[in-house]
Formats: sequence, C-alpha cells, structure tokens
Amino acid sequence: MGNALAIDWPWGQFTQLRWEVAMSHDADVALLRAVMRADSRAETELVRRLMPPLRAVARTILGNGGDADDGVQIALLRVLERASTYRGEAPLEGWARTIGVRACLRLNETLRRHRPTDEPIELPAAPQDADDDTLLDELPGPIEGYLERLPETQRQALVLRHALGYSVTEVAELLEVPVDTAKSRLLFGLRALRKAIRRDRFVGAPGPATGGRRG
Repeated sequence: MGNALAIDWPWGQFTQLRWEVAMSHDADVALLRAVMRADSRAETELVRRLMPPLRAVARTILGNGGDADDGVQIALLRVLERASTYRGEAPLEGWARTIGVRACLRLNETLRRHRPTDEPIELPAAPQDADDDTLLDELPGPIEGYLERLPETQRQALVLRHALGYSVTEVAELLEVPVDTAKSRLLFGLRALRKAIRRDRFVGAPGPATGGRRG
C-alpha cells in the first residue's frame, strides 16, 4: 500500500531552487555591504534595481507630482540608513519596498497636516444598486479621483491592500494599527467608495477628475 501512494516528487529541483534563492539573497547582502563601503558600482546597481519599485510606491501613495519624487529620494535614504540590518531573509526589492511604503506614508501625513483639506462633495442620495459587486468594474471616472474623496486613513488602507497588494496583516503593520482597525478602515473605505460611485451613476455625473494627487 505504501508503494501505491508513493509519488515521484522532483526533490532535486526543489533543492536546486532553494540553493539558488539562498545564493541570490547572499548576493543581495553582499551588494548592500559594498554600498556601505561607498563602492560606486554597487551604489549604481542598487539604485538601478530599487528605483522602479520605490517610484511605483511613491506614485501610488503620493500621486504623480513633485511629492512623489521627494518620496523616492527619502525612501532611498531610508534604505541606505537601514542597509546594515538587511540579512537576506527576503528579496532585496521587497525589503526596500516596505521601507519605501513607510517613508511615503510618513511624508504623506506630514504634507497632509500642512495642507488645507477640501470639503467633501455632497451629492443627492442614490438608490442601492442591485448588483453591488460590479460597481468597481465600470467607473464613471478615474479611480484616483474617488480615492481622493475618502478620509486619508481609509484611502491609505485601500491603496496598500488593493493597489500595492499587501495582506490585511501587513497593512496593519505598515499603518501601525491593530488588525481589526485595518479591517475596519478597509471595510468603511470600500463602502464609501461604492457609495460615491452609485451617486455619480445616479446623477449621471462623469465622476471626479484627477490630475495626480499632488502638485
């Protein structure tokens, strides 16, 4: 019976894959150590690898304006400051991406405190759509415009969860709140998003315009 259940798993391939991943992470650790020694070629390689994910994070959280450029620069500085803490437990890009998210969230909070907030747009009440799950499939306007109308805490949670792909637990860690709070922000943010979309459909509005969150 034991022979009948035997499966010829390609264990050698799994072993090779684990070895290649370990070697890749070791190379990433070596790269950061070289950067810490002010190796110019290592610095160039690090920037080449990290700029795309950090730029994507900054633009998602801060928009496409100058604030996103500032966010990328701050994120790079934070990565360099924490270079000595990298041990290769995770891919370099993912490790740096998380640092970039935290840096951009802090920058966004600082900018928000120093900018006047727009009053929420009041629209007529709309009836509940029968097929609520399809609301996000066809939007009256750009999704960025709807996100801008949400409370900042809800917008951040939705962006981290649905735009950047973090788990609910990771969203809570990045926002430094309990998991239940993160879940609540996601729930109420999605409800507010759907409500705004239903209203625009009800009044035939083109939806909120957006040209990027920041100047």
